[in-house]
Amino acid sequence: MNRYMRAVGFSDCKNKKQITELFYKKSEAICISRYSAQEEDGEERFVKRSEFGTDFGLIWFGSITEGREQIEDCMPYVAGTQEIVKEELSVEERMCGNLFSGATEDLRIGVYLIFFLNNGECFREDVQETGKIQRPLVLALSGLSVSGTVLLPLALSRDDRKRKQREKLKQFKLLADARNGDEAAIENLAYKDMNLSMKVSKRIYSEDLFSIVESSFMPYGLECDQYSVIADIKSVMSVRNCITGEEVWRLQLDYNGLGIDLCINKKDLVGEPKQGRRFKGSIWLQGTILGNGEKSLKIH
Repeated sequence: MNRYMRAVGFSDCKNKKQITELFYKKSEAICISRYSAQEEDGEERFVKRSEFGTDFGLIWFGSITEGREQIEDCMPYVAGTQEIVKEELSVEERMCGNLFSGATEDLRIGVYLIFFLNNGECFREDVQETGKIQRPLVLALSGLSVSGTVLLPLALSRDDRKRKQREKLKQFKLLADARNGDEAAIENLAYKDMNLSMKVSKRIYSEDLFSIVESSFMPYGLECDQYSVIADIKSVMSVRNCITGEEVWRLQLDYNGLGIDLCINKKDLVGEPKQGRRFKGSIWLQGTILGNGEKSLKIH
């Protein structure tokens, strides 16, 4: 994920080795958390989190040999702040053993969400010892982007917004019923999709695409945790990387009521972000598990 380093203000660094040599010693002064564990082979491994701005920074992975730390990898991260209570969340350890992916279903999206779990080290011992974590789950989603554009909002009246909100609620109910095997709901959804496709086909000849498509959330590319997004901008904050001095936009996005905190380098965003406008771009989706939950966390 080298290319996402620029999203947190490291655009001049070309590789992880360069970042390690230049910033690891400085990061020790602003380390906000550290986790270490003894492996079965006796090797001690650690995960260290350094914050270089408002809720964003780097996660360092490494080992300790003869009392000396050896950095093996690092990842950029941004912490989410908009809480979502999830009944069930699956977590899977990646091949390298240091990283975890999370997956959950959300009717507001319409697809199964897969994301990089940026505090997966907190569950490492639970994965090894029990295979299941009994706790309620509070999830916060976030994302990093290296390419984005600001779109103007659609001109909607108050009545139009109320009507769209009612339609979204009906859509969520249909999706829930269809997931439970309701054949009438499945047929209704198929009919609505076909009807929508016909309307778009007619309007596309005389209207701009982004005046028809108000928002979207679709898987993007070969990586399972990357998505192409069009979402409303709820709030905007300009922040600075305290080490490099690069300026980063910190955006709170809203897609059908689902909140995502996004970081993008100011060099990579076309247009001026403002509340009420829309963000269009590709994101690397991340997630942070914040607290206790209602059902079990399944570990694979």
